[in-house]
Amino acid sequence: MKKIISQIYEIQTPSEADMMVAIGVDHVGTVIVSGQEWKQPAIKKTLDAVARTPAKSSLILLYNAPELVFASLDYYRPDIVHFCEILLQPAAGEPSAGMAPAEACDALIRLQTDVRRLFPQTRIMRTIPIPDTPQGPKVPFLTLAAMFAPVSDYFLTDTLIVSPNGHGPQPVAGFVGITGRTCDWESAARL
Repeated sequence: MKKIISQIYEIQTPSEADMMVAIGVDHVGTVIVSGQEWKQPAIKKTLDAVARTPAKSSLILLYNAPELVFASLDYYRPDIVHFCEILLQPAAGEPSAGMAPAEACDALIRLQTDVRRLFPQTRIMRTIPIPDTPQGPKVPFLTLAAMFAPVSDYFLTDTLIVSPNGHGPQPVAGFVGITGRTCDWESAARL
């Protein structure tokens, strides 16, 4: 059996990072929530603390403007950058048509390509949205995975809250995750 990678986010201080490493967490992650306040010295110290251990640091940026992403990666130097945009829009036609890859996917693929070129030591994790239920609109998660596979080192499945007419409101607008809900296991297994 392959080793399961444990990953925990919202680690904000070096002492929290040390505790996570001590209990065996593989990927210790933190989140930068604002492009306006992206330079957080305490978070930098936290990622630096992880760098002195066998664990890997993971950083979610809740923004995707290329120059800001590049400046953030240059400042923080995480082992892994984790992108988690929704990636979906309503499909053309009837609501029953479900969801389709968002037009923004092309720009996000270019962003990941540029990150790989400019920061070759940084691994790229891409969240693939998995619906919280097999009922409801179709979510083309396998199509998204195929689109992003060439520019991703890891996929993370995370829960997309769906409604009958598409994806519903998410805890962080425009991003997937932190729902407190389990995704549809059968869909995740297919991925």
